[in-house]
Amino acid sequence: LAALALDPPGVIQTRCGACHNAKNKASGFSVESEAAIRKGGDKFGKAVIGGHPEQSILLKLVKGETAPRMPIGGDPIPAADIKSIEDWIRA
Repeated sequence: LAALALDPPGVIQTRCGACHNAKNKASGFSVESEAAIRKGGDKFGKAVIGGHPEQSILLKLVKGETAPRMPIGGDPIPAADIKSIEDWIRA
């Protein structure tokens, strides 16, 4: 995965941070750091598989390919942001 300074992790933190932060780790998942994003959570395990966005549960959840679509109760993440997350995972 590319360095955390890139925009996609910022998108992940902005869109997912309300429910998945260090204090409130819904499903045991926090987006507070690149290490936390890589680690994943209790429900789905490892959130990203570096180089393989098609195998990364994080991407499947934000695309709605795996239920529940994330963010739950929020607006879907724009396609351009999903693409940047996908490219970041692939890098």
